[in-house]
Amino acid sequence: MMNPKTLIHIIGVLPIDGWNTTGMSYYTTYYLRHQGPNGIVVPVTRNISFAIKYKDVMQGYFASVHVQWNHKNHQRLYRHSIDEAGYHSMATSMETDMDGWNILSRLSKTLRWSRMFMSLSCHWNCNTGRILLNEECVGNRNAMLTTNFHLALQPSDWLSLTADSYWLQSVQHQDVNGGVSSTHNSFAHLLKIYVMPGRWRLEWNNEFYHSNDGSVSANYFADVRCFYKSMMWEAGVELNNVFDRSNYQWFRLSANRRVTVINPLRSRELMFRLKFSF
Repeated sequence: MMNPKTLIHIIGVLPIDGWNTTGMSYYTTYYLRHQGPNGIVVPVTRNISFAIKYKDVMQGYFASVHVQWNHKNHQRLYRHSIDEAGYHSMATSMETDMDGWNILSRLSKTLRWSRMFMSLSCHWNCNTGRILLNEECVGNRNAMLTTNFHLALQPSDWLSLTADSYWLQSVQHQDVNGGVSSTHNSFAHLLKIYVMPGRWRLEWNNEFYHSNDGSVSANYFADVRCFYKSMMWEAGVELNNVFDRSNYQWFRLSANRRVTVINPLRSRELMFRLKFSF
């Protein structure tokens, strides 16, 4: 049976940030210091959203699309600097308007064969406005596209698996020196396999991250777990970080900076588990 639904929302928001009205300098993280404009700022935000959903239960098809547009007035521009104490963000007297788009879509299909479920989802986000760059007010556009393919199946009572593949693309364009653009692509693949003969359960988790431009370090991670469960107790052994990876590094783009993130990882470890139930 087809069952489409359509929803439309129009919302207006007038937020007031109490911290910004004081002009007080404060740290939002251990390295990021922020200072507001020392005055009441009343930015006006307008949102329009549209959503449509479709489902056919008999055939196993499901789809949805959600579109959102927002416009923000009186967005204060900030001057940025960095030193040994951290990253500093200070308000100026200049303002800008900003426009943002969000589009989310999802298509899924269920199959009786092997109890299979497949889905493809996409999320596109784009923000345009102006920023301060080297004391010059320039146009800026940030866009990000995330695509995910998901597969789950259980061909038998003792075997099941789930798989996910992600593609992330970020694009930044600034209207300076005739226009400067940068594009970065990264990928992530996850595979989980479960083998469950009788009272035994074996789990094998795999994660692989890579990119074609160095935005993400190529890394493969794996964990293995084995459990036995009885009526009164459960015992198991876990081997985490099988290949003893030491760190995972990636970076992300914002309007005026590139942030590099280095995640140190716990070394390979072997753990035993014993649980009782009464």
